[in-house]
Order: sequence, then structure tokens, then C-alpha cells
Amino acid sequence: MKINYFSSDHILDIPIRNSVGESSFWNNRDRTWNWIDQTGSIYKYSQDNNQLYEYKVNQRLGCITPTDDNNLLVAGEHQIFLIRGGKEHLLFDFKHEYEGMKFGDGHCDRQGRFILSNMYQDISKRNKYGNWYSFYKRRENYSISYLNTPHLIIPNGSAFNAKGDIFYFCETDTKYRRIFKCKYDIDEGVIYHIDLYIDLSDLNVGRPDGASIDVDGCYWISCLDEGMILRITPNGNIDQIFRTPMKKPTMCSFGGKDYRTLFITSLCRGELDLQEDPYGGRCLIIETNYQGLPTPSFNIQGI
Repeated sequence: MKINYFSSDHILDIPIRNSVGESSFWNNRDRTWNWIDQTGSIYKYSQDNNQLYEYKVNQRLGCITPTDDNNLLVAGEHQIFLIRGGKEHLLFDFKHEYEGMKFGDGHCDRQGRFILSNMYQDISKRNKYGNWYSFYKRRENYSISYLNTPHLIIPNGSAFNAKGDIFYFCETDTKYRRIFKCKYDIDEGVIYHIDLYIDLSDLNVGRPDGASIDVDGCYWISCLDEGMILRITPNGNIDQIFRTPMKKPTMCSFGGKDYRTLFITSLCRGELDLQEDPYGGRCLIIETNYQGLPTPSFNIQGI
């Protein structure tokens, strides 16, 4: 197991500091990095001309995903909406099982369904209310269905392998820091077998958060609190550790030319965080020797 170090020289030079940066992806059509601050901002950054664009919404956000017609699908607190032409179009208003919940992490499967989680917002209570869901369009109707996963405190770390028949997710709780590997039926869009992929609870690597997959089938997971990105092989062994200048990296995603550039978001809870984590809330872009996969898009025409 090799330990690598990402230098602070690769911190993105833009005038923002995210409270909770998340849900990053590369849009190969317009060559931009896209991500959110869960407090209510959506960002688009062009590395070619160093231009940053911000779109604000009036609610807390969970995650975003591109659509196959080059627009943006957004999961907020309880609404799933489309941003098209600078305007928001409500697609679905979801009733969570309990008050105080919101949407969390999410990625599309290879067929264009939006696989996303929800969670109780006050994580200090450690309520196991979180689940995984599938949001999709069939004919002219949008639907959401529950996936057969255990209740979690903070369901996170969603990612699909290249074939799309394996789905990964994790628990970001302070105590139960586990990553799961599931068999996924690509035709029906359901999970039918769940295995423990790796248990990080007794390892000093932090809490697993946002994730990506590379072309070798390795799972890249951002680890909060310890400032690490782990590369985990398909059989569940930690292959590489990448130390980040920020202590709370939240999401890592591949993009750029040949998908060898890694984009990392992070969080910052305020001035107290900055005393020990001066790069908290910043984003990092770095070239790697590894190649990621294109981000799947939501099938806006319907499955």
C-alpha cells in the first residue's frame, strides 16, 4: 500500500470556500467541472478560461447529475427538479418518511436512472432513517422507488462499475464506517445482493464520503477528518492512499482529457475549522496516472 501526497499547489484558484462541497462531475460536452455547495449553490467551472459560474437555489441541496440533453437534474431537500435554460422545472415532490430529512448522495446508473439517498439532517442524533431510491422516467411519468438496502445514518459513496451491474455505497457515520458492494440488475434497476466490501471502522482513515470508479474497477473514496482519498481494489483491498491538503475531502471525480484529472471538493464548518484546516472548503484539481469513467447521465426521454 503506497501513500501519496497531493500538494496545496493544486488548490483551485477561485474566490469561493464551500460549506459542504459535493456531487462533482465532469461535463465533457462543454468541458466544465460541476459541483454544489449543499447550502444552496451550484457551480460550473471552465478550466480552459478559468471562468466560474454560480446558480443559487432557495433550498438545501443533496446532489446533482447531468441529463442526456445536456441540462442538470437536481435533488434538493425533498424536490427533484430540472434546470434548463436558467430556469427550474419541478419534476417530483417527494415525501420523506420523517420530518427533518433531505436528499443526500446520488449518481445515475448506466441506463439513466438517478440512484440517490436521503438522510436525517441532524446527524448528531444518529437516526438510521436513510435509504437508497431510484428516480426515473417511464413513458411520460416520473417515479421514485425504494431500493432494497438497509437503513443507514448517512448513505453515501454511490458509484457504479463500468458494466453497471455492481453498485457501491457507504455509511459516513462516525462509528459505522463501512462500504458495501451490491449486485445490480441493469434491466430492472434493483439491488438483489449486498456484501460488505470493506470495513473502515477500526482503521485511522476517517469517514467515507463521496466516491468514483476508475477503468480498472477500483473504488476511489474521499475520507473526511483524516484528509485522505483511498483507492480500493475490486476485491476490497486498499491499494493507494492519497493525502489531501484539506482535512475533510467530500467527493472525488475524474474528468478532463482522457479522464485522468481528479477533482476533489471539501467542506468547512466555519472559522473553527479553518484554524486546523486552512484549505477547508476549497477544491483541488490534479493530474493522475489513473483513468476514470465518464459520468452517466439521466435518461430524460425515459427508460
